[in-house]
Formats: sequence, C-alpha cells, structure tokens
Amino acid sequence: MTAMNGFQLAGKELKVGIATSDMQLGENANPAVAALGNAPPALDGFDEDAKSQGPNANPGLLRDGNDRLALMQKLQQGSQSGPMPGGGGMPIMGNALPTTVIVLHGMFNPAQVNLQSDPEFFNDIEADVEQECRKYGSVMQVWPDKGSHRGDVWVRFGDVTSSANCQRALDRRWFAGQQIIAEFTTESAWSASVRG
Repeated sequence: MTAMNGFQLAGKELKVGIATSDMQLGENANPAVAALGNAPPALDGFDEDAKSQGPNANPGLLRDGNDRLALMQKLQQGSQSGPMPGGGGMPIMGNALPTTVIVLHGMFNPAQVNLQSDPEFFNDIEADVEQECRKYGSVMQVWPDKGSHRGDVWVRFGDVTSSANCQRALDRRWFAGQQIIAEFTTESAWSASVRG
C-alpha cells in the first residue's frame, strides 16, 4: 500500500488504502481506487462464479483481466500526458504485448502427477485445455510441458484476437484447485520450449 499510494498511472495519482465492506465507488470517484478480489478455489473444473455474478455484483472490485483492461483504458483516456510510463507504453494485458502464444501456469501440480496410476494425465490436461481455449477462438496446438515445475501448458492460437480473448478469460481463474496465470509469450520462446 505504501509503495503504490501516490503512484502516477496514466497521468493520474493512485490513492491506495485498506478496503472496507462499506466502501462504494461513486460516479466521480477515482477509478484507480479498487481492491482486487480473490475467488476461492473451485472444486473441479474452471470457476464460473465470477461470470454468474454479473458486471455490477461487486462495484469497485477488479474480478478479472477484462476489468483490469477496462480500468487501464479508462485511465489512459483521461490522461493528457501521452503514452503510459515504461518506454513504449504499458502492455495492454498486464503480462506482455499480445501474441498468438500464451502459457498457462498452474494447470497442474507437478508434485501430484503420477503417470503410473494415471498414464493419460497429460493427454487429459491437453484435451481439457484445448476444449476450454476453443471457446475463445482458433487453437492451433496445445502442449503440456511435462518437465515444468510450474504446471505449464502452452497454447498457440491462429490469431492474436483469439489468444487475447483466452488470456483475459483464463488469467487468475481456478482449475483443479489451482489459480491459473495466463501470460503471452513469444514465437521464439515457443520454438525453444515446445517439443512434439
């Protein structure tokens, strides 16, 4: 809180403090005063709770990548100082500039993978991820990284719009009791990492 209070973002000064249950963001309130909501782990599959609550279920809370993107766009529109700080501008998605490749961290817990008792584990993960990612666009290839210590699954899309839609939808969601981090990565990282 101390480090971020007064931080300049898109020409606006952030006001950061402890959120209380009775706080409301008014129409003229600084949109940067928002608390991040953390969803509880889902028991099985992708967490759909945030979608069922609707866009105004918790005013002032940033629930997902779409909320973060909307906040950043609103802040940038009100800024007269030009591009956002950080050289070429701040990445739109918070991780990196959108590409056709994303890495989903936390799709499985490597310590719990037992291929002797479940030889189809990685095939099942690949099928689940592909099925979910196809909801957001054209999927070219899904590759679970069996040697990953972070439970990584790499996904290559047919276009940037599809990967951006998927990244926004899956980032910070829960799958099999773990929170997913969805990050864009480069074609060169794909080529260097993905085998088969």
